[in-house]
Amino acid sequence: MKKVLLALGIKQLEAALYKSINKLDDFEVVDNTIHKDGLIEKMKLRDDIDLVITIDSLTGYDQENVSEDLLKTMQEVRILSSKTRVLLILDGSKVDKSFIHSLINLGIYDFLITENSLTLKEILSLVEKPNAYADIVKYLPQARTGLNKKPVYQIEEDDTYSKKQVIPIEEDQEVDTQENLSTKQEIGKPSILEGFRKFIKKDKPPMPSRFAKKESQPEEIEVKPRNNRIDRLKLVKQEIEEPKKEVSLNLDLPSPVLTPPEPIPEPINPPIQPNFTQAPIVATPTKPKISPKPKKKTKPKLAQNQDLRTLVRVNKIIGYFGLSEGLGTTSLCFGEALELSRDYKVLYIELNEETPSLPIRLDLFNDSYGLDKIFLNLQNRDAIDMRINIDKSIIKNAYNNLDFLFFSKEFIYDIFSYQNNKKITKENVNLEDIGSLLSEIMAMSEYDFILLDGLSLNHKNREAVYKGLLACHEVNIVINQDPAVLIYTLNKLGRIYSQGFNRPFSYILNNYNKDNKEIKLGDVEDMFKGVGIPYKEIIVK
Repeated sequence: MKKVLLALGIKQLEAALYKSINKLDDFEVVDNTIHKDGLIEKMKLRDDIDLVITIDSLTGYDQENVSEDLLKTMQEVRILSSKTRVLLILDGSKVDKSFIHSLINLGIYDFLITENSLTLKEILSLVEKPNAYADIVKYLPQARTGLNKKPVYQIEEDDTYSKKQVIPIEEDQEVDTQENLSTKQEIGKPSILEGFRKFIKKDKPPMPSRFAKKESQPEEIEVKPRNNRIDRLKLVKQEIEEPKKEVSLNLDLPSPVLTPPEPIPEPINPPIQPNFTQAPIVATPTKPKISPKPKKKTKPKLAQNQDLRTLVRVNKIIGYFGLSEGLGTTSLCFGEALELSRDYKVLYIELNEETPSLPIRLDLFNDSYGLDKIFLNLQNRDAIDMRINIDKSIIKNAYNNLDFLFFSKEFIYDIFSYQNNKKITKENVNLEDIGSLLSEIMAMSEYDFILLDGLSLNHKNREAVYKGLLACHEVNIVINQDPAVLIYTLNKLGRIYSQGFNRPFSYILNNYNKDNKEIKLGDVEDMFKGVGIPYKEIIVK
């Protein structure tokens, strides 16, 4: 059975592929991930993956530069496993020829380029029958036919040279050395004397002359007409072999008198004349600068009916905030923590010291250690005890890859009791130190994500709310369709932005009802635009 890893991040598509692939005889889905970094981690942990099915819209890719980001991920996959087959689903509007060539160079032949829609049948067909080279050759550049033939020179009637290109001579072609020796020349040798100037050197044995027999009769050279195809010169490339016998250099050659009717053109590759004074300076041509194409700016789209989101990179703090209790903030935050813990190490922190709900709901308590002791160490600037208390306060092994940090059981029950020691809440617990606490936990480098169930926007300690928002890399504000909640939330956000906060948030419209005629999604967007509150996206739940 061939084992399949799904890396799509689309629940409906994953569920459909899971059922359909498991019905096939030779394939079985063994794992899945919803993030590009999760894909690499799965490949590192498992060496038995035969097929990876992924998409270019997977969470984690920079959608403005998805081609480059996707190629880097595919290179890592290929480095981890050279035998694993990859099936890529690509958006046709973001694909160019160079990107396809790079995929083919990585050995990835199975890709589906979609324009508007994609059917499950197309994916399953490619799963069962992978592309061959003949299927993807249409994406490759056209190969150039023909050989680069360099021009050679031939002797003309008037003993001059022309730059006409002659038919290439095969290496095994025979040349009659007894016929018309005076009309034959080696390729690249303009004349007898210049040839000797090039090859006769002090440190080389002399080359035997084959022209000695004809030296006394230079005027009797028989020149055949240029149009005689039968007697065309047969030129062959010959290698110079060192002679076995010594030949005297005393060549009594008469200096021929050349009276060409036209000036002799300079050949393309003239013999190199020795010049011991200064070497020639050859300037290398500079490559023309090609200006890169401007990137297309994509307009942000409102995400509707999406699943719980993961973030672009690891080691980030995700904060969930709501106007008040009862909006489902804790449920949404805990749901995303469970989703992320499938692929990453996650720490869940609930900051609500007045009405903590998750530790009571899960029945997870730490008797003596918790956020109250850590905030006390922060206030006293006791770094050593603080690190010790952080380690003792975190509740581990309750869930796989998911740890928790709450207030201690003593602190929670003391708040709920009638004999409430207010000195603990006011003086020892300074919630404004939340930024320092999160920075300290991040420095431990143990967790990939930290989920912060933050204070409500209506909390009495406004500075602590502001510091909590500022400490998060990603902020989600939970709202609903109640006009009063929306108006009050926008009022609180206006005060926050008036303090110099300029980062847009994401908003989750929880328990959205399409049949609610009082307020629709478009009305919510208009309310944000009307008061000038920036938003990153509005997610419908």
